Amino acid sequence: MRTTVLLLSIVAGGGLIWLFWGGRNRALIWIGCAAGIAFLLQSAVKWVWRGARTAPQMIGAAGLTSTSAAAYYVVAGQLDTLAWSLWAANWLFAFNQIQFVQLRIQAARPANRRGKLAIGGGFLVGQTLLVVLILAACAAGAFPWYAAPAFLPILARGFAWFVTEPEPLAIHALGKCELLYACVFGVLLVIGMRLR
Repeated sequence: MRTTVLLLSIVAGGGLIWLFWGGRNRALIWIGCAAGIAFLLQSAVKWVWRGARTAPQMIGAAGLTSTSAAAYYVVAGQLDTLAWSLWAANWLFAFNQIQFVQLRIQAARPANRRGKLAIGGGFLVGQTLLVVLILAACAAGAFPWYAAPAFLPILARGFAWFVTEPEPLAIHALGKCELLYACVFGVLLVIGMRLR
């Protein structure tokens, strides 16, 4: 294990040296600080609300998805509206996935569709707000219209859950499906960004 950690540290250190060589990519420091603050906040929320799961996961996702803005900055050489919209889009996607997985765990055995609605009302509101946020960001020019369809698969999955027949939770299948949704989202987002 020590050898693996050492090797990964060497690779990561080499990557950092390459990224910052000659004073390049200084804005990555600010993105890293923002991600670090997110992780500190996540730890604080976990410590204060010991039983909380969803909120710390969503805060941690904000730190993890900062890599989208960082990658864009390294490639494009600028931190502009598109970089921040990529970060926001990836965080909103992660936010939706976290909510959906928590919903499926809480509603592992709903008796009927009405039971699903009673348990998942908050998620349904979140889905609707996600649609409104995406449309508002596109209308304001902060997010490309061509990239908005990247959200359609998870929105369809979320709304469809309320109208399908209740079924027991198969956690491994759920994990695989959510991984597939993440891959589809990534591909559609990249295609949409290229078309803008």
